[in-house]
Order: sequence, then structure tokens, then C-alpha cells
Amino acid sequence: MRVHRGRPIIHRVAAHD
Repeated sequence: MRVHRGRPIIHRVAAHD
């Protein structure tokens, strides 16, 4: 899990779907 823009998001293959 990584924090991006102050939001806890999960970088997965479907993240850029």
C-alpha cells in the first residue's frame, strides 16, 4: 500500500484501468 496525495491507495494492475 502506498500513500498518494494524502490518500491510502493500492498500486495494482487494475489501478490504471
